[in-house]
Amino acid sequence: MKRKHQPFFEEVFRVSEIDCKDNEFSNLNSTYCGIDIISDVPAENWDENTKGMMAKIIELCGHSIDQCRLIQMQNGDELSASIRRESTKYILAFIESSFLKKQHFQIVPYQWLKMNDTKVIVNDSLKKFSTDTTAKKKLWQAMQSEFEKAKKYNEG
Repeated sequence: MKRKHQPFFEEVFRVSEIDCKDNEFSNLNSTYCGIDIISDVPAENWDENTKGMMAKIIELCGHSIDQCRLIQMQNGDELSASIRRESTKYILAFIESSFLKKQHFQIVPYQWLKMNDTKVIVNDSLKKFSTDTTAKKKLWQAMQSEFEKAKKYNEG
């Protein structure tokens, strides 16, 4: 049986579905602040407590949740794609740690990691995080530290 090969130019110039969605998002939301929130739960399924919690976290950064890109983690490509986007400056990921291990990501939870020009912080899954007071405190401290540094850098 003959294998059909994809021509080189098609592979090079292929635009992924994720990149297309990024372009659509940029066109729709001109106030994008550079923050992606990646979650194992779609944003439309967040309960009121989760929505309020996320709003407070993003307000600490000086933005509103409406200025963020909300992404549901489905197969692992979402985190990599978010890191590759030039418009993304920060990623807050709420993902099961076992999922990250399967994807070979070497990330320490609740600590900022710089990948390309993007800073990433990984937290527990959204369901676990929303009920874990210690996890909330760890994220809050990491966010305060990072955005105080960013504020001082932008002022100086």
